[in-house]
Amino acid sequence: MPIQFSHSTIRPLLPVVNDLDLYLSEHSLAFAIVSRKGVFLAANDHFLSKSGSRATLGTTPLSHFAKNWGPKIEGDGSDILMGWFFPSQKSESFWNETILEKSGSGQVSVTLFRASPTLSEEEYVLLFRESDPAHASNKIASDLGFHFIALKENILRLILDLRDYEALLPYFLKQDEPGGTVRGEISLYLAEEPRWIPGSGFLKIESRPIANPENPNWISLMSEPVAQLTGPLSQPSRRAFFTRKDDIPDLILNLPIFRETAFYGWGFRQLRENTAETGTIHRKALKSVQLLSERLHAIRTDLFLFRPLEREKILNLYSRQGLIQALEDLIEQNRFIGGAFGLIGITLDDPSGIEPTAALLKVFVRGADILGRPSPTEFLLLLPGNTAEMTAKTLQRLTTFIAPHIKMDYRLNATVGACHFPMDGHAPLRLIRLAFSQNAFRMGQDIPQSRLIPSEQSER
Repeated sequence: MPIQFSHSTIRPLLPVVNDLDLYLSEHSLAFAIVSRKGVFLAANDHFLSKSGSRATLGTTPLSHFAKNWGPKIEGDGSDILMGWFFPSQKSESFWNETILEKSGSGQVSVTLFRASPTLSEEEYVLLFRESDPAHASNKIASDLGFHFIALKENILRLILDLRDYEALLPYFLKQDEPGGTVRGEISLYLAEEPRWIPGSGFLKIESRPIANPENPNWISLMSEPVAQLTGPLSQPSRRAFFTRKDDIPDLILNLPIFRETAFYGWGFRQLRENTAETGTIHRKALKSVQLLSERLHAIRTDLFLFRPLEREKILNLYSRQGLIQALEDLIEQNRFIGGAFGLIGITLDDPSGIEPTAALLKVFVRGADILGRPSPTEFLLLLPGNTAEMTAKTLQRLTTFIAPHIKMDYRLNATVGACHFPMDGHAPLRLIRLAFSQNAFRMGQDIPQSRLIPSEQSER
């Protein structure tokens, strides 16, 4: 195949690869995706031909190319080649140079280009093109930058799949459940879009054992495209829950995969009904899928495929604008699929209580909850998937959780309110106002009189 990969891809990427290969062939470009650790992730045959022998991605390190290609480079071009392969710092990711290579007919000018398409710059793209030295110019270098921009969308799709593979593989290798895991006990539905979009498709991802006597746990992942899911799973739940299928006697653990207001799909664990440690398995599986949610979200934000909610700088909680974005997303999502969510507003008496209150709230909130600061002395907690009854219970748990801390720290005194979507309206700003004013009550106790008297007077 003209383009090789370091490991199997999850998605059916043949159309993307064919389109990319056609463009590279048309413009005589050599192409590779390399990790900052010096490992090839993908490359076309033109690039691999410089290895001196047939190279296989996943086993051939970047240093092998430098070792085989370097002796063919004239003058100080060898140092330039090493700088192209191994950038010393991230600021060097966007780079181009020209070197001269020995050939049977004399010399060939090789224009080298490097750029990173991701925010973290953990991967970078290498391009080169050969030309007659007499025609070498800065225009060729600028042309490579133009080609990089033209190819960037398809390159990001390749990197997304390669990164998803690495993020998903540990999820399928978990062996911490009674009896271990075998093929068929774990599957995952991954949404093609990071937000809930009616009519969007899913990939059903499962593990595929590979016969390897030295490592019997060695597996790869495979996927099967599926149409939009229907039935009880068509509405994403923000909490983990158990569900039972009529045709399968075992217990099925259904875990929603999400981050912020995004929705990525579901993870499934098939459990035996007579398992005595069901609760323990539930907690371990929930923790595992929450970690997977964070990884999938980080990948998409790093590849500029998903805009994260805005945060404030002091405590890194969601800002007022970020909370409005979240509410708009949740309202839009629930317009298509129904459901509801709750809001809890907390207004502190004393601005000095911001940090201790934030520390407690970070412990209290669950993985699906969204905690932010719409103003300097206010906290807003969004509870996706909550019914009105669930929101009331959450509010009760919150007051019970903070009560003993308030007795020891008067700075935690606050006024608390709550509201609910959709019964309390559909406008984000209205919901925020109601969260602080509706059914509001005091949480805490009066500040001792001695704290209100200046120290000089109290000493008298």
